[in-house]
Amino acid sequence: MTVYEELPARQGQHEEGPPVALEGWWSRLEPLSPSRHGSELFSCLKEDHSGRLWTYMTYGPFATEDEWLAGLERLIRLPGRRFFAVLDRHSGQACGFMALFSRDRARMEMELGHVVFSPCLQRTRIATDAVFLLLSQAFETLRCQRLVWRADRWNHKGKSAALRFGFRPEGLARQDSLYKGRNRDTWWYAILREEWPALKQIYERWLAPDNFDNSGQQRSSFSRRTAELVCGQTSFGAAAQSQVALPSAVMALYPQGEGSSHESAMSAPRVNELGQPIGEALPDWSPRPRPPKTPMQGRLCRVEPLDPARHGDDLFAAKQLDKSGRNSTYLFTEPVVDRIAYREWLDQVTAKDDPFFHAIVDPSSGKAVGVATYMRLQPEIGVIEVGNIHFSPLLQRSALATEAMYLMMRRVFDELGYRRYEWKCDALNAPSRRAAERLGFIYEGTFRQALVYKGRNRDTAWYSIIDKEWPTVKAALEAWLEPANFDSDGRQKRRLADFRSDLTSCAQPTEA
Repeated sequence: MTVYEELPARQGQHEEGPPVALEGWWSRLEPLSPSRHGSELFSCLKEDHSGRLWTYMTYGPFATEDEWLAGLERLIRLPGRRFFAVLDRHSGQACGFMALFSRDRARMEMELGHVVFSPCLQRTRIATDAVFLLLSQAFETLRCQRLVWRADRWNHKGKSAALRFGFRPEGLARQDSLYKGRNRDTWWYAILREEWPALKQIYERWLAPDNFDNSGQQRSSFSRRTAELVCGQTSFGAAAQSQVALPSAVMALYPQGEGSSHESAMSAPRVNELGQPIGEALPDWSPRPRPPKTPMQGRLCRVEPLDPARHGDDLFAAKQLDKSGRNSTYLFTEPVVDRIAYREWLDQVTAKDDPFFHAIVDPSSGKAVGVATYMRLQPEIGVIEVGNIHFSPLLQRSALATEAMYLMMRRVFDELGYRRYEWKCDALNAPSRRAAERLGFIYEGTFRQALVYKGRNRDTAWYSIIDKEWPTVKAALEAWLEPANFDSDGRQKRRLADFRSDLTSCAQPTEA
């Protein structure tokens, strides 16, 4: 069994103070003030006469200066975000803005976002210097461990900028958001703290005045330098040819399939009036209901809201069958050894609506033999995750387990109308990864240093099923679960993957 490196106990987190002005060779960053910077920004952003700057932002464009100033006031009031105006250090002119904000304080993960550069700022040393200042702020002042950049799948400029600035691609989360009445698939990029020193040297060498001639033209290519850095080191996730970069002894655990660039269920992009590709229109979308607190009944099992009083003793007994404790290695909790402590833990977690814990019950015995939850519920955008999955030895590798996962999927897609169903696990958890792929989840990428648990790092592998894929996944599961697919000893006659392959092949267009 393989786990990542042990991490020392954290000595306390850096306390974030109010944003301060930052100054570099070519740029100056000031805390964004609508009264100080608003009019200047409106004037320079108007140079984008078409409104293309705003296509991939969740807000904008702004028709009048008053509307713009009101929008800025709303932005700077967003919680946890440090907005900065980007100024040309030579002229003092404000010509763009961006924000640094915390995604997870406990994990010290931050994001660089809300990047809006006027046409005169794009692909200039001023813009690069401004990004360098914020990267330095994140890693050196705020002690960030992981800095994220996200971009709409169709925002080619945003994706190119991420790569140019040294962010590494990790994965494509499909249908993970929606805005302006359309779908968004999101590319995720990241820089890790240990990558910063080498990247910092590239920024400093390129930004130095002696790298530019008298007309301001660069003598060496910044994009080439950052590309060489990223391509010359171990890649993870979507940036790698393999799904996960691991020692050779471990690689055999991870069969290499299609990575996060998987496109089979995605339609070609629409094109807006400006000639830009944009996501699928969702004109009739409305927030979805939260999962109800009612049981899901199948032929082989029942999945019902977990009741500590009714299910606690059964679950405790089932967990004791895992004598080695292997089932708990990749869970956030330690192996269960004390019945009272386990019951108290169940009382705590079931008091919350998210995660929403369910017990998996074997009707033949009437006993609960496993646990799974709906979690990270986002009804407003139709996204939900299945997690905290713990199958006791009584449930593992059984048709009951498969049907339990089918019932939970069916509720999400058929009953509630969600758009995306997620499965996330430690990238080293080979059984979980195989289970996800077997059930029909599509691998999207590996997100490096996404979590810390049990004193060690976790890189997280993301999988998902989206609504367009559900009919095929559903039909395969239902065919596999048919009694005729099992012999008298309960052994399957055909694999689940074979049913899904047949359905996928039938759906492919044939040549005339």
